[in-house]
Amino acid sequence: LWMKYAFLLKEDEEKDREYWEKTDSDTTVIAANVFIDFEDIGQRIHTVTQVRGEYNHVAQSPDGKQFAIHSDNDREEIWTVDWLGKELKKITENNADPKMFFVSQDRRKVHYLSGTGQLFTADIATAQSQPLSFHVELNIDKNAEREQVFNEAWWALQDGFYDSDFHGIDWRAMYHKYKEFAVNARTTPDFISIISMMIGELNASHLAAWKIPPIGERSGTIGITPDPAYEGEGIRVKQVIPNTPATGLKANIEPGEVITHINGEKIETRVNLYSLLRNMSNQETMLTLLDQGKEREIKLTLANPADILATVQENWILANEKFVHERGNNRIGYLYIASMDNEDLRKFEKDLYEEMDKEGLIIDIRYNGGGQIHDELLNILRRTAYAYSIDRGGMKSYSSLFRWDKPTVVLMNEYCYSDGEIFPAAFKALRLGKLVGMPTWGAVIGTVDIELHDGTNFRVPSTGWYLLNGENLENTPVEPDIRVENSPEEDGSSSDNQLARAIEVLLDEIQ
Repeated sequence: LWMKYAFLLKEDEEKDREYWEKTDSDTTVIAANVFIDFEDIGQRIHTVTQVRGEYNHVAQSPDGKQFAIHSDNDREEIWTVDWLGKELKKITENNADPKMFFVSQDRRKVHYLSGTGQLFTADIATAQSQPLSFHVELNIDKNAEREQVFNEAWWALQDGFYDSDFHGIDWRAMYHKYKEFAVNARTTPDFISIISMMIGELNASHLAAWKIPPIGERSGTIGITPDPAYEGEGIRVKQVIPNTPATGLKANIEPGEVITHINGEKIETRVNLYSLLRNMSNQETMLTLLDQGKEREIKLTLANPADILATVQENWILANEKFVHERGNNRIGYLYIASMDNEDLRKFEKDLYEEMDKEGLIIDIRYNGGGQIHDELLNILRRTAYAYSIDRGGMKSYSSLFRWDKPTVVLMNEYCYSDGEIFPAAFKALRLGKLVGMPTWGAVIGTVDIELHDGTNFRVPSTGWYLLNGENLENTPVEPDIRVENSPEEDGSSSDNQLARAIEVLLDEIQ
């Protein structure tokens, strides 16, 4: 998001910053006439700031001198800046995810509705938020409300679905088919299910209706896999996940050890471990372990499940990289793209720089759920050299700066989705290398999320994606050049058939 302003008159451009900082604004008064000097107006355009965000996520004080911006630069927070670009600062914490916000008339506060439905006032000077208490009694006719929400959902797709032929479905007939079921649904999950059935008739991806559930229990996690074959008291450790609390210096849990107590409480036979760790995420916990008759106690801080999942993925990526380097005699590089977001682009550039000395490259996008960075990736992979320079020591440097133009294989599977399919489709169309693996999901539509009357979240697939030959990528999986299927046992392995075949393809090409 670029924010800019322009002085309409040359004489205003010539006034210094000190003048404008001291001048009281009169922009709340509607001018009878507005005069604009268009000569060289482009030279009177100035940048306020640049942040990650959307153009409709900006609020302005009544006098125009203070901006509030919903930015995802650091999670979903509110940032403020004055019209001259001074004091860009974040004023909320803990992923406020603002749904509505505005700047107070005195430019000192931002009032906002958080993603959890609470009202807050954030003080710009201190960057502190205070909740606003209120109490409202409201009578709601649930049937009338559900009819309103159902109508909104239907009309959103009637006016916004990317295919005006609705994939061959009579969309008006679907309205009458499902309306009575939806209006008379007894529970909210039933209501959402009926809407899901209706939109499912379109046989399209990126369609969904959902309500954000309240934050529930979150188990703590140790970083082990329990042994399901063990029938004695306690929990026997089958596997220890590297880089988790279980592998810390003070813990050093080993496979085969039995966890007999948690915080002094004895573990009975065949107990679900996670039932004993309810709401203990990020808490220091004492474990008693038994190994060949020897008992010991350890203290560790439990992780949350999301952190463990991220660690498992990172361990898999590192193992893949090691396997590729060893099997490829250190001639082949490896990097993984988990999704198509800006953070993944920065990681791609970092990882690619580290593999620049290799003769070939595997770009692994398996399980990639999409995003929006396919063009940025392709630009790096298709840059061409037009000259080079040589320094006194004989070091040759090619033009086009950061680029990769050596043999490349993209590794994909049936879980590649959305932008995780546009990228391999374009990679293949541009003949940048070979695709190895399985056909992708076949789910490519540009989509927007909206909120319905009762807070239901709803997705509207509004933009179709087509190859130059007119082929619709929706419901058309991207086919690999070399089809290789992994068995279920190889899922999560780092020496699987797909990765091994990609190495073979590159070694043959760089011989």
